[in-house]
Amino acid sequence: MNIDKIDRWHQTKKGLITFGLVELAVAYLLTSKAIDNGSLIVYVLALVAFIGGVKNLYNLSSKKVVKS
Repeated sequence: MNIDKIDRWHQTKKGLITFGLVELAVAYLLTSKAIDNGSLIVYVLALVAFIGGVKNLYNLSSKKVVKS
């Protein structure tokens, strides 16, 4: 897959759900790792992943998305 195909798929409902859930899962794993290590950088990465996941799921309900 090239970047254009991934970007078009990301604009669909299935793409937003998939990216949102994967980012939330990554945020959970990074948060667990940050708690274990106490690393501020890992906390920041977890926050970025969490915000990205929430943004994707919010866009699912608020924007017009391409039907998948």
